[in-house]
Amino acid sequence: MRSRQWLEKFLQDEGAVGFVKGLLGLVAFGAVLSTLFGPVAIRTAFVIGAIVLVLLLLVYLTARVTKLEAESREYRALLSKYSYMLMELQPSQFEIKVWEQVAVIKANGDTQEFITVNAVIRNAEAKFFRLRFGPGWNQPKSVQK
Repeated sequence: MRSRQWLEKFLQDEGAVGFVKGLLGLVAFGAVLSTLFGPVAIRTAFVIGAIVLVLLLLVYLTARVTKLEAESREYRALLSKYSYMLMELQPSQFEIKVWEQVAVIKANGDTQEFITVNAVIRNAEAKFFRLRFGPGWNQPKSVQK
């Protein structure tokens, strides 16, 4: 029972990646021992086991990164949506005094923009000042840098 509690706590703290790392360490240790002392069949089994565990870990990590990227896109979209809603519900709480914008366009089309904004708060209830800059269209990954 105690070992089961230890395993559950370990999985909570380290997650599946930590568990797979532990298994990979054990398999690697077994592979070294079998290489030194064991027959060819055992060596082969440990090496194949290590390779399979590495591949499983790569698949797991790739799936996890994909899931986290999707969640991140969703959260950014929600933040943008609610920021727009807040701006529409409240009248402008800022007055723009100075807006200076310089765009430097290189021969290959890359652009650097330098923007200086001086704004005055009209209302003490102002919580944020949102500025959003970008290309204005969803660029494909191939042209993003």
